[in-house]
Amino acid sequence: MVAQITIVVPNCNRQNYLSLALGSALNQTVHDFEILVVDDGSTDDSVSAVERMQKSDSRLQIVVHEKNKGISAARNTGIQNCRSKYVTFLDSDDLFARERVEVLCSRLEAGEGRSVVYTDWVEVSARETQVQAEQSRASFRPEGMILPDLLAGRFRFTGGLIALPKKCFDDIGLYDESLRWAEDTDMVLRLSVKFPFLFERFSTYGWRSHEASSSSVIGKSLRCSEESRVLEKHILNNIQTLDSATKRQAFSRLFGCYIGSGQWKRLVKMGLVDWEAFVSMLTVPLRMNRSSRREPSRD
Repeated sequence: MVAQITIVVPNCNRQNYLSLALGSALNQTVHDFEILVVDDGSTDDSVSAVERMQKSDSRLQIVVHEKNKGISAARNTGIQNCRSKYVTFLDSDDLFARERVEVLCSRLEAGEGRSVVYTDWVEVSARETQVQAEQSRASFRPEGMILPDLLAGRFRFTGGLIALPKKCFDDIGLYDESLRWAEDTDMVLRLSVKFPFLFERFSTYGWRSHEASSSSVIGKSLRCSEESRVLEKHILNNIQTLDSATKRQAFSRLFGCYIGSGQWKRLVKMGLVDWEAFVSMLTVPLRMNRSSRREPSRD
């Protein structure tokens, strides 16, 4: 029997958290799903841990990369090997609330197989073993064709929080394996050009904060450099569709990434693309100075 949705779980050396992640995914209020672990060249006991869990639940499958290829390649392998109508993702150090699959599938069906569903997250500590669903506290989460809001940085969410019909990837392609950071941002932006988004206010994803997480390991300069690659591409590809306010905000966000990665020549070159870009270039230092005085927000 073909499952309704596949949960793709990329993993590399997360043995300490992997069993908890898979346990939370298996412990859902519905049963019509499969879990596909893509082990990306782990050198710990991750593969053996999955194989032990497989013996008690046939919904759990594993594909092994003999060498590490990166998280984008692992997600792509998962997408290519899933056998269901819908796809969603779970990082191997995170958690699902018990209701997540039921909620996602309900919203996907309401979208008539043509929409991308996204949610917020609940932050969990390194020691927590489960997550409880809660209502999102975000004040702004748009629906529909959300590309302008994404480019302008009016809100943020990680690309791992999406669920979508597998056939969407036939139209926009797979994850960009050349990116070491912001690969999910790139994917969400590509999706937002072609598909409407639905926001589910029931937050059922537990994002775990710990010292070995990707955001802690990858330096700020590289993060800014990779994000600038993604933003620059999508701004230029869609610049004719953006209104003046969105254009200024998008360029301001891009120039902040240039500054964070020391790409001063690139900043000046892109600042001369058009008038809104030039104005944004001049105001970035002031905006960044004000931002540095504020506490980081959940959005």
